[in-house]
Amino acid sequence: MPGIEGSLHSPFEVQGWWNNHRKQAERAKQTSSRGKYIKRQRMFLKSARARLSVTPLHSQEEKMLMD
Repeated sequence: MPGIEGSLHSPFEVQGWWNNHRKQAERAKQTSSRGKYIKRQRMFLKSARARLSVTPLHSQEEKMLMD
């Protein structure tokens, strides 16, 4: 994936964090009401998007074009 090397999180870190979240989500589905689960999922998606957009994907290519 372009841009992932430059980001703060290594692919392995993200992978581990994602697996951890999936476990939590499974638990949430079993224990809490549907609405609570959906709200949590939405919050998670927001944070995932924020994490992944730390590095704009095309910054490397743009730098190369500028030179």
